[in-house]
Amino acid sequence: CLWLALFAIAYRTTGAVVAKHIRFTSTTSCNAQKNAWQLAALKKASTHSPLSQAMAALYDINDDSTRFSEDALVQRFEAIYGVGPKPRIAAAPGRANVIGEHVDYQGGVALPFALTQRVRVVFRRRDDDRLNVVSDDAPVNEDTGYLFLKVLHKARQEDPKVSAEIDPRFLRYIAGPFVYFSSPEDVRGADILVASDVPLGAGCSSSSALVVASALAARACNPSYELRKRKDGRDAFFRSIVECEWEFSGVKGGCMDHLAIVYGRPGCVVSLDCRDEKVDAHISTDATFVLLDTRVKHDLENSPYTDRRLACERCAKELQVASLREVADEGVTKGLAMIDKIEKEVGQATANRGRHVVEEICRVRRCATLLRRGSWRDVGLILYEAHQSLRDLFEASCDELDAAVDASRSVEGILGCRMVGGGFGGAALAVCAPGTDVDRVVEDWRDLYHVDGRHEPRLLVVEPGAGAALDGAPCVSIKELWATSGEVE
Repeated sequence: CLWLALFAIAYRTTGAVVAKHIRFTSTTSCNAQKNAWQLAALKKASTHSPLSQAMAALYDINDDSTRFSEDALVQRFEAIYGVGPKPRIAAAPGRANVIGEHVDYQGGVALPFALTQRVRVVFRRRDDDRLNVVSDDAPVNEDTGYLFLKVLHKARQEDPKVSAEIDPRFLRYIAGPFVYFSSPEDVRGADILVASDVPLGAGCSSSSALVVASALAARACNPSYELRKRKDGRDAFFRSIVECEWEFSGVKGGCMDHLAIVYGRPGCVVSLDCRDEKVDAHISTDATFVLLDTRVKHDLENSPYTDRRLACERCAKELQVASLREVADEGVTKGLAMIDKIEKEVGQATANRGRHVVEEICRVRRCATLLRRGSWRDVGLILYEAHQSLRDLFEASCDELDAAVDASRSVEGILGCRMVGGGFGGAALAVCAPGTDVDRVVEDWRDLYHVDGRHEPRLLVVEPGAGAALDGAPCVSIKELWATSGEVE
């Protein structure tokens, strides 16, 4: 309030408002002052409130079986926003990746699966451009936020960097899709409640899941917005989701997370081609997976992730190829020989990043063949090999992840294990043979994992689940979401 009061005094004193991203002069319309005040919500839109305590009275926060039922979600939504038209629910799963890490932004292949844990965006369309967001995730301190979408539209036109500066950060992943799937002249906001059981900061793509769920909500709230076909022939809706996250997170990654989240299928690992942005196959699996969350927060924005991506791009540029996928397509022996030839020019560390990508793509292909045969013991050995590469060549691991993988080798029933996600924290994923006593695996792994002075780990049994959905219907089956106009962008 004090900041806004000073803002108003400055406005009256100078006769103009000069904001970092939008300028309103004294000759603008009578709405200028209103818009300027709205802009104050753009970069600092959070308020701290006792919402978590209030909602705890409505349900047992530790009982996920009731917490995420449709009735419970609607009840909590109406407790916040009032009774009205029934809210809709967009849901998107987190994802785990059997193998294929740090290859998607080099056009590689991967074998992820969607989790049964999901991010749920409960929303009701508004008649104006205001976006109100409440997160009921108790660990999140900044659990409320709002902004005006027309202001954000205009701010992006004048300075695209504003997208990655919205505070609180979780609001970026919701506001982004709402401006991507609307026009500045005709945009409708929403009242939103976010409820999630996807592990945060564990490398399970909770941010990407929030973007996908928000994209479904944004399309539903702005049905008149026409997506244009792309010149490159890629799917306009899916590609917009990927590029939206790049812009609003400030981190340019790949598309593997989004493909797994959208196209996940219960009981299946998804064989993905990230160069062509397509699903090659859904491979049925009866194996069991256990996730050990080290509780070392995985934060790509403030990690060496971008440096690793740029190193891979440097290798590709030196080899005069579009991506290191082309090098891996030559086979592991020839591909590594090509990397060896550029080591003097790019340096050993950069060359090692390229070596990991080439070897990892080849490992994924070996694993895909073994998965179809159900040869999980051989898959497990490859997972340990993959972790060693991520640790030594790509240098994306950390002490806690290494300790988790080392401990897994002594747990009866675990066939293989590696870090998952972008690294520098997060979780390790272990694969167990079908029929394994997973309760005992969880207990033994927890007992054997020791890192002095660090957080106690959280262990979860995870399984392949369904892809993103709107009101319970798989999003891939809702034609209106994917429809494009005849015009080419």
